Amino acid sequence: MTIYTGRGDEGDTDLRDMSRVSKASPRIEAYGTVDEANALIGTVRPTGHDDLDELLETVQNHLHVVQADLANPEPDPDDPEVTGDLVEMLEHRIDAFDAELEPLRSFILPGGGEVGARLHHARTVTRR
Repeated sequence: MTIYTGRGDEGDTDLRDMSRVSKASPRIEAYGTVDEANALIGTVRPTGHDDLDELLETVQNHLHVVQADLANPEPDPDDPEVTGDLVEMLEHRIDAFDAELEPLRSFILPGGGEVGARLHHARTVTRR
């Protein structure tokens, strides 16, 4: 499997079924955004925060599933999918992290160190 198609670039790209679609398509914009968020999460993993690494790897793997789904114009029941179980697990992890913090008294300013800034950046990308 190659990471390029060899079909040239005239402002179009291939979907999973090899149909062509404009790179300006909302579908392509969406999986580009998911790819960007995934790459940003990847910048946090080598920072030595082992307590986050497994969770971030899980999120990255599921973001690949989202990307594959966006690239497929026809849903395939055999493909992996992101389920409510993942969302529930993430909510529990968020609640656990939140329980370790002081109650919020104002909006959070992005930053708080290199790792925090990188995660804030990834968070803003996912809000598009």
